Amino acid sequence: MDIDYQKVLTPAGTLAEALSIFSSAGGMGANITAPLKQEAFALIPQLSPCARTAGTLNTLKWDPSTQQWFGENTDGQGFLQYLQKYTSIDIAPARVLLLGAGGAARALIDVLEKNVSQPLTVVNRDLEKAQDLKKYPRLELLSYVALNQQIHQTRFDIIINATSSSLHQQLPPLDNAWLKNSIVIDLAYAHGLSTPFMEWALSHHAKSVDDGLGMLVEQAALSFALWFDRMPDSKPVYQQLRSRE
Repeated sequence: MDIDYQKVLTPAGTLAEALSIFSSAGGMGANITAPLKQEAFALIPQLSPCARTAGTLNTLKWDPSTQQWFGENTDGQGFLQYLQKYTSIDIAPARVLLLGAGGAARALIDVLEKNVSQPLTVVNRDLEKAQDLKKYPRLELLSYVALNQQIHQTRFDIIINATSSSLHQQLPPLDNAWLKNSIVIDLAYAHGLSTPFMEWALSHHAKSVDDGLGMLVEQAALSFALWFDRMPDSKPVYQQLRSRE
C-alpha cells in the first residue's frame, strides 16, 4: 500500500487554513494531536457520535461526496483495545479515577461510562471548564482538594493520568497515598523511559504501572480502519515499538 503520511506543524489558530491546503493537494485523511483537537472539533461539520459526545476529535477523513472533512475520535475505543490486547486488566468491575478533563480525558469518559459498572470519578484543577461533564449521571466531578480529603474513605482500583503533566516533567496535585496498590496508567509515553507519573507511582507502591503506547497504537489502527475500511494487525507494531525501548 502506497501511503504518504507526514507530520505537519500547525500553530494554533491556523488549522482551518492548513486543512484547506491539505485537501486541495489531495489529502484524504489526517490525525490531529494536542493542542489542536478541540480547535478541530469546532471546525468540522460532520462528526461521529463518539466525537460529538466527547467534544474533541483526533482523526479526519475527507468525504468526496460532500467535499467536507468527517471527524472521528478513536482515543476512547483505542484505550479499550489496548486493555484487551496487551493487559489482563478487567475494567468492568473496577473503581476508576481519571485525572484531567481535557481532550484525552473526554474521549475516555464516554467509553468508561459505558464499560465500567462502578461510578467514575474525574478530578480536574479547573472545575468551571468541566461543568458540562455533569451530563454523565454516574460521573463524580471533584477538585484535587476535595478528592484528597476523601483519602481515608475510598480506594481506586485503576488511576488514569490523562493530564499533560508528564509532558512537562510535572506531577498532578494528587495525594500520593491514592497510588498504593492501584493499577496506574499514564496516557503519556516516552521511548525507553518511564514517565514522571509512572516513577512517582512506583515509588509509592502502585500495584503496576504502564504508559500510553498501547493506546497510541490502537487509536492509530482505528484511524487506519476509518481511512481504508479494514483493520490492520496492530500487535506487531506494538511489539516492535516496545522492542526498541
